Amino acid sequence: MSDSQCLSIPKCSVMVRRVAVVGAGCSGLACIKICVDEGLEPVCFESSDGIGGMWNFRETPEPDRTSIYRSLVVNTSKEMMCFSDFPMPSDYPNFMHNSQLLQYFRLYAEHFDLLRYINFQTTVRSVLQRPDFSLSGQWEVVTINKNGQEERHIFDAILVCSGHYTHPTLPLSDFQGKRVVVVGTGNSGGDIAVEISRSAEKVKCKRLVCHGGTGLREMIKCRLYRFCIDRPFSVHVKGPGCWAGCPPMAFLSTLQ
Repeated sequence: MSDSQCLSIPKCSVMVRRVAVVGAGCSGLACIKICVDEGLEPVCFESSDGIGGMWNFRETPEPDRTSIYRSLVVNTSKEMMCFSDFPMPSDYPNFMHNSQLLQYFRLYAEHFDLLRYINFQTTVRSVLQRPDFSLSGQWEVVTINKNGQEERHIFDAILVCSGHYTHPTLPLSDFQGKRVVVVGTGNSGGDIAVEISRSAEKVKCKRLVCHGGTGLREMIKCRLYRFCIDRPFSVHVKGPGCWAGCPPMAFLSTLQ
């Protein structure tokens, strides 16, 4: 191929170099690492002051930000949910508390030196194609830093890792003194019932269909037992029985 032919190749055929990563949760961290592995130049924008995304639990709710609830325990084993190139610590339980998962993300970021690519307390305001996008394939990203200053950046590619759990549907404070029915007594239903029972007058869990094998049922029972025993919560579980053999707990009124 002649030099003149090389010059006629549009810029979009050149390998992508500068990449914007929006969010420093688990997906954002993985994307940063892969970019580095592939010889790209990642620049991550994280609106909060730390990594972990929704797994970074906050005692006080922040505007336009949600997080997991205090008692959440992951429902996927550590062997299945760890990064393939960074096993979880051997002393971690198979189903860990959310604080341990956040620590794992911190260990991952430290091990692969990912923090230096992250701009914390920086919010992405807009992502638009540049006027010459058909030729350059580039994007213009507008951000707001912690001092309220607006900045414009040019990138060859965008990786959106902000997730879809950005705005809380209903804060737990809204359940104060109320009678609540939780439909479903699976992993999430058990966790939510326990968490809401801290403020609600009464919580009832209703199981519609029994799913999962004995292992899943035992894990749910252990989770409820671990976080509720010796606490004066009023939680009632009713419905078709599939929790046979559950340890006696005063706060569960009906187990079959």
